[in-house]
Amino acid sequence: MRRQMHRGMVAALLSAFVWPGAGQLYNRDVKKGAFLIGLTLAVAVAVIIATAAEVTRQLPADIGDLDADLVRTLPAQVLAARSGTLLVSSLVLLLAWAYGIVDSYVGGRGRRKLTLEPRTPPSPPAGP
Repeated sequence: MRRQMHRGMVAALLSAFVWPGAGQLYNRDVKKGAFLIGLTLAVAVAVIIATAAEVTRQLPADIGDLDADLVRTLPAQVLAARSGTLLVSSLVLLLAWAYGIVDSYVGGRGRRKLTLEPRTPPSPPAGP
């Protein structure tokens, strides 16, 4: 018995567990895949830059004035100062992830099935 997995399922799993847009690339929908990958990278870079800027702003000008209490409370202060940015970026990433999964599944459905086991060549017809 051969087990087969639809291309749509493979593409959806790629988008879900590898990276949003990976399933679109698997389905050869390069424009959508590149857009989703670019979008997620751009959001991630924007969050990193905004967080680094806030950390830099919260730190004292003289690094010698850095104390343990400030280091312990810094993550909470940064989160409080950038909560809107983090919320919006999280929603954008969640929507991109969900869209990538659904679109890659729908895009791969109806295409040729991917066989998980190797095909065996057909046996030659029996002679008369």
